[in-house]
Amino acid sequence: MSCVTAGSRMLFAFSRDKAVPGHKIWTKLDKNRNPSNAAIALGVAGAILTLPALWAPEGSVVPVAFFAVTSVAVIGLFAGFAIPIWLRFKAGDSFKVGEWNLGKHYKWMAPIAVLEIALVSIVFCLPTTPAGVWGSKDFVWAAAQYAPIALLVVVGGAYIWWLAGAKNTFKGPNRTIDQ
Repeated sequence: MSCVTAGSRMLFAFSRDKAVPGHKIWTKLDKNRNPSNAAIALGVAGAILTLPALWAPEGSVVPVAFFAVTSVAVIGLFAGFAIPIWLRFKAGDSFKVGEWNLGKHYKWMAPIAVLEIALVSIVFCLPTTPAGVWGSKDFVWAAAQYAPIALLVVVGGAYIWWLAGAKNTFKGPNRTIDQ
């Protein structure tokens, strides 16, 4: 549920900036001022991601689809942390810090944080059962960890969408607060 909540808020924010296809649909708020369309979209995406659970390996007690959904959610959430951490590190001392900051400690903390996120992301892409090891003689598609495939589809789709025209139409974030 927390992933649907966080994801729907992010989809709403990206849609507000016109950064995703169908942005007009995802920015609509219901009578309680909640982004219901975005929440429904995330719920549907999660349901689609778990469809392989209908074809679980025979005799298996490993919830492969649950692991895949969890993996995709964690990797996506962690990537959302890694990007600003890395960009802050690359900006160095030219970065204008806020009131709450790490001071000079960002210089050693940021690379460690990004490395840890990269390692966790790799671990979350590994197979969860011996039958899910790609290329082995016992490989069964129903036991495969399909989080890497789902991530490649999303990242690849976003990249193709960017090349197909978003890079020419996206103007950056919309300002909603005077700064």
